[in-house]
Amino acid sequence: MTIHFIHRKSFIFALIMVMSVVFACSGGSDSEKVTKALANRLSTVLQIDGAQLKTGTPPTENAGDSAFPQVKELKTEPTLEIGSSFSVTIVGETDAPESVAGAIVAVDLAESYFEVSQEYDAKNNQMILTGTLAFDHEIPGKTYSIRFALLNEDGEVGNYLTWDAEVPKVDDEICEDLCKYNIDCGFFEKDVMDECLTSCQMDMAETSHYYGEECLPALQSTITCAMKLECDQYILVFSEESSEYCQDENQAVDELCPDYVWPSSFERSGESSSIDDSRDDSSEEASTDNTARTETK
Repeated sequence: MTIHFIHRKSFIFALIMVMSVVFACSGGSDSEKVTKALANRLSTVLQIDGAQLKTGTPPTENAGDSAFPQVKELKTEPTLEIGSSFSVTIVGETDAPESVAGAIVAVDLAESYFEVSQEYDAKNNQMILTGTLAFDHEIPGKTYSIRFALLNEDGEVGNYLTWDAEVPKVDDEICEDLCKYNIDCGFFEKDVMDECLTSCQMDMAETSHYYGEECLPALQSTITCAMKLECDQYILVFSEESSEYCQDENQAVDELCPDYVWPSSFERSGESSSIDDSRDDSSEEASTDNTARTETK
């Protein structure tokens, strides 16, 4: 595991990315009722390829009428996870597949809906919708009813079928510990606590989709070990391959998570693995901005 230290003001952004991978987990939905406000928030962050978000109510259904394309089945993901890509296969039935122009997607209670331009696969009688769910700290931990219908060239639909999509909770307790630790270490000021928490939660959710759960215990052990150390020692855990700190934990990461790669912003080839306080504020800000852009997915 080769990881080189970066300047400490840039370090926190990379560090949050690491922690996001470590502590991502999925919880069950709670019993809170989905409100109109929550439905609207989900519609805002639900990003469907080829879709246009429209204000108002979706087209009225024409269930059972063969003159309109009917939905026979929905094939969906087990859950709809923050920061992750998803796909929904709409299995249809229509006498005129050439007339199917797309689909309607509507979150129950929301004041808007999606009109999706998508080609219908007449051979397999299906349409595959893809997209991602962006970050919003309010929507996890609930199950949302999302309706799908096939849309014809005249802007009319057949029936709607519903996906009761659970958006798992994001365990952000470790994010609070992480941000407090870095404030105590002087890596950033107290007034950015909220921003830190939001960034950590977002990155945690995004990266949870790409790494298997088998990696989490090993990664968690490394971070837990490191956070018991002094600030400068903590940095060395991630900045030197031969660090004397948390060696067993890091070895476990290498063995159990061979495909895991620490964020590239940890690597600054040819530079010292020590804190560089000689640069002025403007260069530090530029470094921070560049690091943030590098880590954006």
